[in-house]
Amino acid sequence: MRSTNSAATRSRSLPLLTERALAFKDRPESPAPTDVKAAGRSVSGQGSDTSWHYLLILAGVDDVKADRMICRFVARAGGVETVTPTEAYDAVVGAHRILVLEAPDLTLRALDHAIWGAERARRR
Repeated sequence: MRSTNSAATRSRSLPLLTERALAFKDRPESPAPTDVKAAGRSVSGQGSDTSWHYLLILAGVDDVKADRMICRFVARAGGVETVTPTEAYDAVVGAHRILVLEAPDLTLRALDHAIWGAERARRR
């Protein structure tokens, strides 16, 4: 069985995911956020919250995607073996709420990028 997370699947799915999400903006009424998310998650290979948050980031929304690097960082910082993507997401958003008090210009996206870069450097 082929993995749905392959680069080929992602390269085919992202345009379709973006097309479905953008279709909602042409509606005369504003869709509920859950409608947009459901449309995005209906694309083959894009059903995870990580994919959804990545799409939001690509669309310019200040967000964080709890991918494997973010999960590793949060698990290590918390002194545990593993964390779920939801736990990692909540931890990073919570940390951002505290950090932004000292660094008002810090965005979730910048924090995501910094954590990802730190994890990448550890793996070398």
